[in-house]
Amino acid sequence: MGGDGGYGGNGSVYLQNNFGPTGNPKTTLNGYDPTPAGSISGGQGHFRVILRFSTASGKTKAQLIAEVQSVANRANAAINQLNAPAATEASLMIQVPAIPRAAKPAGPPGDPYEVFVDW
Repeated sequence: MGGDGGYGGNGSVYLQNNFGPTGNPKTTLNGYDPTPAGSISGGQGHFRVILRFSTASGKTKAQLIAEVQSVANRANAAINQLNAPAATEASLMIQVPAIPRAAKPAGPPGDPYEVFVDW
């Protein structure tokens, strides 16, 4: 199985999530929230993304610290990219360890998702 998803503003909020067996056509779920982009996150106009780094993933604390440090290093590289005179954007890829569970996540607060997006 594999998947991907995207969230974006276009005067409102659009989202798309794709998932399915690797190498096969994916199932696509599309969504739309008419909230104006400038009004999301209480008028801040930001998507809020929470990433959870947990030893429940099977990673040690030292491994998690190394992964978070890698995020900081990539963030610094994105800052350097934006400092270029002609730059108008930068991207930041973050790898978050998946937590193997016997059942689906219950969600916050007791069993929060590894990646959580709100607006």
